[in-house]
Amino acid sequence: MQLNGLAPVPGSDKLILAADADVGAVYRINIATGAYSIAFSDPVFEPVNRTIPGQHLGINGIRTKGSYLYFVSSAKQHFGRVKINSLGQKAGPVQIISNNTIVGGAFGSQYDDFDLDAGNNAWIATHPNHVVKVTPGGVQTVIEDTELLLNPTSAQFGRGSAKERKTLYVTNGGWFTEDFTLINEGVVALDTTQV
Repeated sequence: MQLNGLAPVPGSDKLILAADADVGAVYRINIATGAYSIAFSDPVFEPVNRTIPGQHLGINGIRTKGSYLYFVSSAKQHFGRVKINSLGQKAGPVQIISNNTIVGGAFGSQYDDFDLDAGNNAWIATHPNHVVKVTPGGVQTVIEDTELLLNPTSAQFGRGSAKERKTLYVTNGGWFTEDFTLINEGVVALDTTQV
């Protein structure tokens, strides 16, 4: 088990969903009782090869909005969604919205975690130096910055003012040196009104 992303079940104050990147499944967890079980799985969520870096993580980041669970499958390079019910169970087919088209990086380019804006555009932290905006129709806009985006791993919009809600905060995973010292990690603020 390798839990990665977390998201609430819409309308519930007790149920959350967790992405298992190793098994390729979504767990439902009752935070009041501690009970958990697999809510659903799908071949799209599975890793490609558990022993090869870059292909070992299946479903990764997840978000819920309305009656949908949005997801990234890192190894298969998909961003998509699936309709869920009030118990967090699958209520429709998995829909692929976009596929990562960026080439590069030691293990290739990889979609990682993401957030959704008010217009349901996804803003995906993408290795090695990118954020990818994906519209609900699957149109991609690639933002590349080799100086500020250093192995981006997650993204979250600010809260509060209108300006904050349009500012995307991206976490940098940084890099490990030969002695396994982590360098260049941190957080970058991206003004999405300029994209």
